[in-house]
Amino acid sequence: MVVGLLVIAVGSATDIITGLIPILAVGLVVLLVFFLLWGFAFRQGEFEVPKAIKWTIGVVAAVAVIIGVLYLTGSWGYLKDLIGGGASSIVTNVVFIVLIVIAVVVVVGFGGKSETSK
Repeated sequence: MVVGLLVIAVGSATDIITGLIPILAVGLVVLLVFFLLWGFAFRQGEFEVPKAIKWTIGVVAAVAVIIGVLYLTGSWGYLKDLIGGGASSIVTNVVFIVLIVIAVVVVVGFGGKSETSK
């Protein structure tokens, strides 16, 4: 009910939702085809998706939705100008430093444990 009232009250929400539906539909079709092909490689009852594949699919889906929302709301151009603008080299440097820190945290946090020999 809340989503319905929000869509009625804010006209631009309808445009965003109608713009996101094709992106989400294509993503679902891609996942369906992927899992059908993946299922052909296994016998019945042996199907198990590795944890890395689950994370990869989740990250790709999240990035696709975020880019779709940014593009449909018009924020993509603003973000592109903010990062790629000639006068905003400080913003670009901060963004890249944050991305490097996130990458290091992901590698250290999710990296495999190595055993030392005694």
